[in-house]
Amino acid sequence: MSLLQRLRFNLRYYRHPPWDTGVSPPELLDFIKGYPMGRELGRALALGCGTATNVITLAQHGWQVTGVDFARTAIGMARRKARRAGVEVDLRVGDVTKEGIAGGVYDLVLDMRCFHSLTLEGRAA
Repeated sequence: MSLLQRLRFNLRYYRHPPWDTGVSPPELLDFIKGYPMGRELGRALALGCGTATNVITLAQHGWQVTGVDFARTAIGMARRKARRAGVEVDLRVGDVTKEGIAGGVYDLVLDMRCFHSLTLEGRAA
């Protein structure tokens, strides 16, 4: 993604970007509801996490969550939102196509509208 495209994404967060609904999708809520109780919840990674709506939802249900997004503006908003929600999460500014950006092993990797926005090279990475 070019520097200009990154700038545009960051600037869109100063308004209300259409992809940031502030509501976790039913698929995620169904997954959380259907996850076996009594089992220790694991680590989750949210790619292109934006303002962390899904990161916060997972954390509120006992997951250890790392969220990554290249939009510094979104991560700043996400950190404030997580503090207000009273959850501890790991939020990082970074490129999801770069190896090692999130580090570690995850039990769940969540991609909500990130992969489709990558270039072919980014998808391959």
